[in-house]
Amino acid sequence: MLALVAALGPTGCGTSDPPARALAPSATGPNKVDAREAARFAKLTLPADAHDFQVYNQDRLDRLVLLRFRIDRSARQRFLQGSGLPKPKPGLSAIQPGLGDNLGWHLDELPHFEGVRDPIDPEQKTPERQVVIDTSDPSTLTVYVAAFNT
Repeated sequence: MLALVAALGPTGCGTSDPPARALAPSATGPNKVDAREAARFAKLTLPADAHDFQVYNQDRLDRLVLLRFRIDRSARQRFLQGSGLPKPKPGLSAIQPGLGDNLGWHLDELPHFEGVRDPIDPEQKTPERQVVIDTSDPSTLTVYVAAFNT
């Protein structure tokens, strides 16, 4: 399913805080969810300082949530541990190529990043989570998440 979404581009709906760094805002509509609902689906614990959210939600046969937000660099470990994510690997582009391009993400252009692939866990009822953390800014991290179930 993700290959199809990546090839055709996201067609569902989403919401966005004010765009930053030329990120395109998502559409709005019946699949509209806020960042907290997107984080709940992805089984993420957002730090209190998380801001500048961008959300895309597609809920058809399978559900796909794309979430982008920024956190202070000091909140990185708290976010990873609270979300049950393993240690990111430097240079791992964990999100499928092209996914999020229609939202202005263009992850292939990031100069410094780390990533995590966390597979579906049927026992814990967690979706597949793919995370890329842009580490280019010395004080703020931009976190990109693709979460889906099949």
